[in-house]
Amino acid sequence: MQREQGGACDGTSTVILLTGASGYVGRHLAAELRSRGLAVRGLVRNPRRAEPLRRLDVEVATGDVLRPASLGLACDGIDTVVHLVGLLREGWRDTFQRVVVEGSRNVIMACQARGVTRLVYVSALGAAMDSPSRYFATKATVEGLVRDSGLTYQIWRPSLMLGRGEKLTDDLSRLLRRSPVMPVLRLPEEGRMQPLMVTDAVEIMADLLSADGAWGHTFAIAGREQLTLAEITDKIAAALGRRPMHLPVSGRSVQLAARLLEPVSPLLPVSADQLRMLATDGTTTDTHYTQYSRVVPRPVADGLAEVLRNTK
Repeated sequence: MQREQGGACDGTSTVILLTGASGYVGRHLAAELRSRGLAVRGLVRNPRRAEPLRRLDVEVATGDVLRPASLGLACDGIDTVVHLVGLLREGWRDTFQRVVVEGSRNVIMACQARGVTRLVYVSALGAAMDSPSRYFATKATVEGLVRDSGLTYQIWRPSLMLGRGEKLTDDLSRLLRRSPVMPVLRLPEEGRMQPLMVTDAVEIMADLLSADGAWGHTFAIAGREQLTLAEITDKIAAALGRRPMHLPVSGRSVQLAARLLEPVSPLLPVSADQLRMLATDGTTTDTHYTQYSRVVPRPVADGLAEVLRNTK
């Protein structure tokens, strides 16, 4: 593991380590924390992807949650770790068990060995041990590891965080700009989400980090609207000034095909587990975070209009 010289970590102030710092949420959270004058160290696998962090004056540490030896130096001098590394779908080698569970266990052990006192785990709204989705079930498994770690902890369960650089927003925007037709997946059972803009989400996260009373608790971080994937798609289209013709796609047929082809799921545009995720209810009435943050998430339509205004 290598640490670059420079950055805002001067050895005297409290330093926050972000794992997965070069990812979508990591970059936004790093920017929010730096805007508040907090010292941040970012753990990245590929230092070539770390230029946005360097521009924020974030100290860059190269390492991998799957290589425990690389985590020790990254945790030196750290008081708080925010563990952001996750996996949306499984590949041939990168499975939920390997990356999410074992990777998180490595982070917990590094914190314990290096004297880190506080750990935040970024889970997901919908996490449950009995979930039919392996994504949500393994998130819940890690929540249990964090609670049993002996570390002072927070667990954040964000819903879908929309914004520039987020895969759903970017992919749908690209498709809508190129085609007058939008395929719309119609599932037999379609779950709802409570999306919010990523910039609102990281403000809430930063507020929770600085609140002494927030430790030892689990927080849902969600918007005010309960939306299906099709409804989110319509809002992205409206923000772009597009009114595409919907082409209904039978979710039942896609589910059957995904199940039959699950052994080769890394080659498919959507996996069976992702379809199970979409069928899972991801809504909440929990607003516990408002005890520590005054941030009120914007309506999705307003946030998307701001983000996509110059991409029409």
